[in-house]
Amino acid sequence: MPVLSPASLTTNVVVVTNTTTCPSVLSLNFSAESYNNYRNPPDIAGYFGISLSYFNTTDHTGKKPGYFDYWDQPSKNAARLATMSRYWRKPLQREGASVIACGPQWNCTYSVSFTGPGYKCAELANGVDSNTDELAKMGAPFNTSVLAPVGTDIYRAVVNLGDYASPQAPTNDNGEPIQNPPPPDLGVLKTEPVLWIGYSVSTNEPYPPGSPYLKIWNTVKIPKVFKCEHYETQYEVLFNYTAGQQDTTVTNRTFLHPIVDTSLALLPNGTLDPSNAQPASNWVRPNTDVPHYKLTAAYHSLGSLIRSSLNGTIEWKDSMPITHSDVSETRLIDHHNFVSTSNPNPTTTSPRLLLSDSANNWQ
Repeated sequence: MPVLSPASLTTNVVVVTNTTTCPSVLSLNFSAESYNNYRNPPDIAGYFGISLSYFNTTDHTGKKPGYFDYWDQPSKNAARLATMSRYWRKPLQREGASVIACGPQWNCTYSVSFTGPGYKCAELANGVDSNTDELAKMGAPFNTSVLAPVGTDIYRAVVNLGDYASPQAPTNDNGEPIQNPPPPDLGVLKTEPVLWIGYSVSTNEPYPPGSPYLKIWNTVKIPKVFKCEHYETQYEVLFNYTAGQQDTTVTNRTFLHPIVDTSLALLPNGTLDPSNAQPASNWVRPNTDVPHYKLTAAYHSLGSLIRSSLNGTIEWKDSMPITHSDVSETRLIDHHNFVSTSNPNPTTTSPRLLLSDSANNWQ
């Protein structure tokens, strides 16, 4: 009769770490946009490779001498991904991504580097009447006076000054301009609109007796204004897959250069002229350096989708927030107590605001 020692029946859990090469790490390669031709889309695992942009053209056959394609709008696929990410409030995870990257039944961590679009931000005003003269010299579309406690807005964004006109010109059913020859500036990307964003932070500090703001607000409100410019950006991102769930952390971000290196000129009244981006030598034309134009168009598509979520206002009225902006659908909104607050995980490059839902804490 065999006798088993107690030790032979003992088990314990151990962590096995294997430093190796992941079987199929995915990254982002925006340079592929430079050579995308919608007439001959690439085949990727049996699917059409779809660009981030839709284009109109001066010749849908692509055969006439001197023809060129020009940006029309973000592609439906790009808009779908942006909308899903906005409502999901985090980067979308590809189905089966953990198995593709790590292999079946493995957790893994890896880092990827890539170049893409990003917004470089700087705070311009912090407090009532802060930096008003400098904002005026910049042609800023607003200052802290529109924000609480002086104004009633707790969020305001103007993000479309100088934006690409859509449509560029009347077209036929093939997307070709009816005017022949087409306008000389057809499809030219003249500027990337600056994000002008203001918001008010609600503090727990009460206003002192006699304050002119005490009639409307119970606690001190701090208005802030910042602007962001669209840059080509180098990223390093850490991916972690645990139990099939994806987590991403941007570990480094280096702003390289403006996507379109122009600025809006000032009108005689001191406001920005949306129709005059200078210098014209930096405009990105569709019929000169085509690969550069198509890459710039891809970045512009993503910027356009982001800006559409930010534009507008949130006003505090009758003890409740009234939203006139899709920003309410994004992760910039903290849905606990509709209070603007500083970024709990600040970076040196991009101010962030959080807004939430509870009317009780904002009055």
